Amino acid sequence: MARGLAAGALFTVFLPLASTAYVGQWHSYLDNSRVNAMTTRNGYVYAGSQGGIRRIDPATLAIRDYGNLDGLADPWIVGFATDSSGVLWAGSRSGYVYALPKGNGSRWETRSRSFAAQSWGMSDRAMLSAGPYLYLGFAKGLSIFDTRNGISQLNITRFGNDIDVQVLSLLRHDDTLYVGTNAGAYWARIYFDDPLTPPPGYANPADY
Repeated sequence: MARGLAAGALFTVFLPLASTAYVGQWHSYLDNSRVNAMTTRNGYVYAGSQGGIRRIDPATLAIRDYGNLDGLADPWIVGFATDSSGVLWAGSRSGYVYALPKGNGSRWETRSRSFAAQSWGMSDRAMLSAGPYLYLGFAKGLSIFDTRNGISQLNITRFGNDIDVQVLSLLRHDDTLYVGTNAGAYWARIYFDDPLTPPPGYANPADY
């Protein structure tokens, strides 16, 4: 807007404003810089970060990124596990569990959300596949997730005399499950095919 004088009178001149229209695509600006977990399957390397999953072909260095539009409701990935049938599993910070079917796959499938994560946060790399179950480490314990039904069958919050310990790492050796926590390491002989109804001689995780 400009002002000036003409014939002794004050007048106002309105100048048109430039108008610019933007047409394009929505972009998701997520942080891929911090890699929390890595794994391999079918010759590819998978890297999980706060911003999703990146698949790398070591031979050609070709990259395929997976994000919200590829089935990751929460793209903050903290762990991977591959089961005996070749399905690749990924766990998110907020407890969503994703599956990439056998083969290379183009889209992750959400297999529900671990009940534990509604109030706990999932720990980085604390994820293990054994039998039809996933063992997931959280800020206050261990969740046993049934991949067939897509639900947590059991949440364990007590190890020895310690309650609400943070599960930081998991390891299976033969029929023994080792649990690394912020209060030390614990282990038990687990019947991995059906840990909730074990035969004699095995521990029942529900007892803990």
